[in-house]
Amino acid sequence: MTRHRTYAAIDLDAIEYNYKNVRAKLPDGVKLLAVIKADAYGHGVENTVREFSECGCRWFAVSNLEEAMQVRSANADCSILILGYTPAEYAAALAVNNISQAVFNIEYARSLSEKAVESGVQVSIHIKADTGMSRLGFAFRDSVADAGSISQIAEACRLPGLYPEGIF
Repeated sequence: MTRHRTYAAIDLDAIEYNYKNVRAKLPDGVKLLAVIKADAYGHGVENTVREFSECGCRWFAVSNLEEAMQVRSANADCSILILGYTPAEYAAALAVNNISQAVFNIEYARSLSEKAVESGVQVSIHIKADTGMSRLGFAFRDSVADAGSISQIAEACRLPGLYPEGIF
């Protein structure tokens, strides 16, 4: 019996090739975001961010604040979106480091707003809409059935200390 080790081959040229192929299929003006959670899925944050940046990528998504700070260290000028939860107490850290935060329910939006106002900062947010997996986000499958979610999303976007930047 032959035993084989599992391995990952890291090919930065493949990142460039894939990014440029996806970019070529998108209309001008559409922003492309690279998700690089968990140490860029084991590929290394610094090298991956550098490669995507050289290709023209300006948006990166991560899981948490620690990962966001790693990306910020690798590229001071990029835009970063945290897809997971950041305790509202870190509103100032988000704002000072120009990191956008996903908001997935009205309670979290209110809490983040309160801490942003207390800190005298404005936090950029992206609304997370749950369109089918039922894991996280404002429920949205039907504009009539989910009218309450629409109202909550509108409320979140009007809260002081928060700047609604996007929705996904």
